[in-house]
Amino acid sequence: MVFRLQALFLMLSFTLFAEEIAGRVVRVVDDDTITILVSRDMRSVASETVGSAPRADRAEKHKIRLHGIDAPEKKQSFGNASRKFLSGLVANREVRVTYTRRDRYGRIVGIVFRDGCDINLEMLKTGLAWYYKRYDSTPAYAQASRSPRRETRPLARQESDQSV
Repeated sequence: MVFRLQALFLMLSFTLFAEEIAGRVVRVVDDDTITILVSRDMRSVASETVGSAPRADRAEKHKIRLHGIDAPEKKQSFGNASRKFLSGLVANREVRVTYTRRDRYGRIVGIVFRDGCDINLEMLKTGLAWYYKRYDSTPAYAQASRSPRRETRPLARQESDQSV
């Protein structure tokens, strides 16, 4: 009971203090980082064609680090598969990012949603990312990382450099 209350408190505090941005993914930098193009003037979004990319002269780029996950780098096993899967989910698509902080490199660390789907969680469910429990306590992420089905997934037997 206490654990559930703590988890609920953490989830609520994340959403209470969270900021949100939305934009089109213009680059999948690596397996857990994307770049999105966000309109500077929200009024200009309404005048643009629905589903079109924001105009470059009225937009700014933001690097987004996917919160709560760690994915293999390009040169690690399954690095290319992980990046390809993430690209298939978000490349050239509109996404919404909920975040509370930036990392030491200035990237926004957030939860990425596409059509209401939590992309960070999808990466965990497929087994192409590890749960980064040092910086996260989201129950759904922890559960996805412990799922019995996960044992048959690519990264199930490999340790992350970030696992704690």
